[in-house]
Amino acid sequence: MILYNLKCTNGHKFNSWFASAETFDKLSGLGQLSCEVCGCSEIKKDLMSPRLQTESKNTKFKKNMLVKPHSEAEKILKDFKEKIEKNSENVGRNFAKIAREIHEGDAPERSIIGEATPKETLELIEDEIPVTPLPWFNRKSH
Repeated sequence: MILYNLKCTNGHKFNSWFASAETFDKLSGLGQLSCEVCGCSEIKKDLMSPRLQTESKNTKFKKNMLVKPHSEAEKILKDFKEKIEKNSENVGRNFAKIAREIHEGDAPERSIIGEATPKETLELIEDEIPVTPLPWFNRKSH
């Protein structure tokens, strides 16, 4: 398989995969390629840079995982997560038990984060113990 950057005569740029260079040449010669923007069938290869694989797939996958935010929303979520984790005690799988103890006055009041089963969460809500699901999960436990 080969990925080509393509350009139609109207200047629209796009890319597409082909089984081989010969396949591209054959389809192009038969007029069977078309621009995905305007439908023009006059398609030429655009400038491309080679892709060299210098790392194993596993290393490449880890490197491309979300390490730093790519958008404003991701930056806000990252900052929010860091603030919550910095200002809360992570009680792990004891979350439901400790949340109940705090609510009933049997443990000191503080911000906690942790894990609860759906059943435990429902019981906390039914007992009017305030809990809030967080929009991320602990990758270490999954």
